Amino acid sequence: APGEDPGLRLGARFAAELGLAEPVLPWHVLRTPVADLGGALAFASGALGKLAADVLVLSRTEVGELSEGVGGGSSSMPHKHNPVRATMIAAAARQVPALAAVLYASLAAEDERPSGAWHAEWQPLRECLRLVAGAARDAAELVAGLRVHPERMRANLTLSGSTGSARALVERALKED
Repeated sequence: APGEDPGLRLGARFAAELGLAEPVLPWHVLRTPVADLGGALAFASGALGKLAADVLVLSRTEVGELSEGVGGGSSSMPHKHNPVRATMIAAAARQVPALAAVLYASLAAEDERPSGAWHAEWQPLRECLRLVAGAARDAAELVAGLRVHPERMRANLTLSGSTGSARALVERALKED
């Protein structure tokens, strides 16, 4: 139509083709959605990191209550299987919050598109997305192949002298196995 902005038409068509809502404001004016995404990614990496931390602790040689279905080899102990997936998830969980901090820092800008501020978002956002996607993939594979060792749980409970509900849960798991 005469006088209609071709950029607005393009944006409307692009949103429609992707099944997205047409943005009310241009993306470069609103920095908060980028920061919000960074926060959500940091939270997701933390949740995945908690899973990994639990697996790493419970798969230690001295605990031995869990093991990854497929682990990595050890350079010093050929019989050992290292918890590679849990390690990679834990590494991602430690990196993403710092990268998200850059996205939050880019909120404080003197103009709509200040030089440097929105440019600073590109690499950290890309890295957050890459790390969390990889951690989610690794977590799905980790959980699918996770091996639980109830006999070690029982032995550890015996060592600790536990007689409470944890012992009852392990006993039930052993009977179901």
